[in-house]
Amino acid sequence: MGLFGRKKREERVDSNREIIVRGDLETIDIDPSQEVPNNSDEQNILDEKILEENVKEDREIIPKDMSVYESYKQQLYETKRFVKLPGSVFETLAEVNTVLEVDIPILLEEKFKSNDRFEPKHERAKVFSAYRVQHNNALGPYKGGIRIIPLVSIEELKGLACLMTIKNALYDLPFGGAKGGIVANIKKLQPKEIERLARGYVQKLARFIGKNKDIPAPDMGCNSEVINFMVAEYKEIFNEDEAKLAFTGKPIRYGGINGREESTAFGAFYSLQALLRKTGMGENNLRVAIQGFGAAGENIAKIFDQTGSSIIGVSDSISGIASAKGFGAESLIRHKRIHGSFSDAKDGIHITNSQLLTMNCDVLVLAAIENQLTKENAHQVKAKIILEVANGAITKEANDILLSLGKTIIPDVLANAGGVIVSYFEQEQNKQNTYLSTQEVLKMLKEKIDRTFERVFLLSVKNGCSLRDAAYIIAVERLGRAIMNR
Repeated sequence: MGLFGRKKREERVDSNREIIVRGDLETIDIDPSQEVPNNSDEQNILDEKILEENVKEDREIIPKDMSVYESYKQQLYETKRFVKLPGSVFETLAEVNTVLEVDIPILLEEKFKSNDRFEPKHERAKVFSAYRVQHNNALGPYKGGIRIIPLVSIEELKGLACLMTIKNALYDLPFGGAKGGIVANIKKLQPKEIERLARGYVQKLARFIGKNKDIPAPDMGCNSEVINFMVAEYKEIFNEDEAKLAFTGKPIRYGGINGREESTAFGAFYSLQALLRKTGMGENNLRVAIQGFGAAGENIAKIFDQTGSSIIGVSDSISGIASAKGFGAESLIRHKRIHGSFSDAKDGIHITNSQLLTMNCDVLVLAAIENQLTKENAHQVKAKIILEVANGAITKEANDILLSLGKTIIPDVLANAGGVIVSYFEQEQNKQNTYLSTQEVLKMLKEKIDRTFERVFLLSVKNGCSLRDAAYIIAVERLGRAIMNR
């Protein structure tokens, strides 16, 4: 037996279910003799097509020096300076409990040419790699999003799962941390293919998902409609009541909650408001640069616009634009949705992502992906406040450089918890069969953000440490007590 009764970590391949499991086998229940029902009529033809043409999605690997997981572990062990807990607690929190790896075969809708001849009856199958990483469940069932993007690595998912654990502990939510991923470019898939992929993910991992086990939610490339496919598949395997509580981020018409789509942006803005109250800076007339213009970036742009700030720069994965006069949020959103990027925008000047990160502004919003501020570019950041909306957007080395330059960072675990907080409200709404309006949801969200920010801020002042350090102190202390009481 290992720490706190944990069994030896090992790897097991379940040949019946084609699942590779790495981690603590005491936390999972695998019985190869119990098959999860396969509800797809396509399975027989699919198996034949896989044998005929096994086209595997390329697995892209994130370089080691860009690991969110390593940054997390460095931050975790630095917390030992402030927290009196056994070293074994830190060792437990430094490792993930379980890594699940599966292959999802689906039939593609698209017909293609063979030998320069169109063959409408020839069906093509493709296998997609998918993962679920479960970090720690000392405070409750695992909780975390599923991303569907071309770039997914287990190392990155480990780091993101760990951040979910810290975030949930910080906000005193009854969840642990997890993160899932499917290696796919969802923009290139047909609607039926997306449905098959979503249902296939649940077919493979249904045994590990559930209201008391692991509760997935949407993440990058995954929205409420994709989650709805997953809920539908889970319902066919188990039942409707179980399915309703096994996922959050559902469409409102199927048990979702008002305000969920914009919750991450509002949570980040509320945390910024709380900081501005402490520093005496007004929230009007702020000069804001936003990196990343997906759902979170769009929504926070609208909030800044409505509260009198000036959006002087925006960028997406392809291009960026800047203007000292500022941009209207609605015009930015409209242009992005029509043209797909800002590369042909007529207003402002065209800039790169790197240039946006170093703009002279009051607030730099990081709403794109991980590892955007690193030791290479942190010295060039001119923003006074950095709002880390994307998980792991600042590496540990960059964090230390920015603090040495006197920058104020509202860290990811404090700034971007709006989504999981509102997911908790969704769970409670479903359990109690009640209905919450958007106004009620946002009011409850603001109250929770304000209370937690106050505690983090006061602790940072007391200990003379950063907001990130203070947030980890609170979270690790709560997790440590739960781990030792098991």
